[in-house]
Amino acid sequence: PMLANTRSNTLTSNGVVYSTLADVSISSFDRYCQNYLVTLPIGWVLAPDTSDVRSLLAQYPWSTDVLVLASGVGYRTTNFPPAGVAFGDYQSKFIQRGNQYYCPWCNYQIMIMKSTAVNTCGAGTYSNSSGSSCATCPSGKYSLAGSYSCSNCVYGKYSPRGAGTCCNSGSYTPLGSSTCYDCSAGTYSAPDASNCTYCAKGKYSYGGSSYCSRCQANTYSSYVGATACSPCLPNRYSPPGSAVCCSAGYNVSYVNPSTCVACAVGFYAGEGDTFCKSCPSGTFATATGSTACTAS
Repeated sequence: PMLANTRSNTLTSNGVVYSTLADVSISSFDRYCQNYLVTLPIGWVLAPDTSDVRSLLAQYPWSTDVLVLASGVGYRTTNFPPAGVAFGDYQSKFIQRGNQYYCPWCNYQIMIMKSTAVNTCGAGTYSNSSGSSCATCPSGKYSLAGSYSCSNCVYGKYSPRGAGTCCNSGSYTPLGSSTCYDCSAGTYSAPDASNCTYCAKGKYSYGGSSYCSRCQANTYSSYVGATACSPCLPNRYSPPGSAVCCSAGYNVSYVNPSTCVACAVGFYAGEGDTFCKSCPSGTFATATGSTACTAS
């Protein structure tokens, strides 16, 4: 690696220029704190957490004890042996406010990089070296085309693996896309979804839904992807979340919720009952499909 002068304090290695966000000396053993917000310079990104970058940072003091990478993990510098070893717990070692960053503890600095090679990575991927190879962003993160790292989704938004943007629940983004699309009625999308899923029988949804609602009692939906539930025909009944309505003496099957099964011996379902009930003490139903119990 060789020191360069494109900023006040930079280092070039394998065609990539590195620096610290606070632009402190790379070779100094003095220690400086970057516990204040600094805007990421245009054309620069947080340095990715790769073996090449970790090997490079372990060769210099960087005017700090710990140098933090895009992963949020901090690594010891030569100021704080053993150099190149991760330091601290699982919490991110920097705080982000839009395009500004700071470290909440002293003797920490943030490493940034600027590639001199052409980055051809598409949305949802990033270059973890000098643009020669692209890695896919994990779920919960996203990247635009030409990125050198993935950004975290803000609170309340989600992304699947390989996303170019983050979306609200009830919408989705296809692999490599930077656009969110609302789910159509009869479908839904949970967090991290890359597509929308049809509602199951007995459920329905409106457009842009993050879940499917159960049909109310005495209504039903008999097919997947329903946008509304239908009322039961006269003298037929159903419990909530049903795909079929049943006549008295029957209830919806627990094995196949699209069929009705007769109440077992000792049970009954009268007019308006949505499930089979045990006969009261002193009464009995001697046949399956009973609508009432008789005194024993």
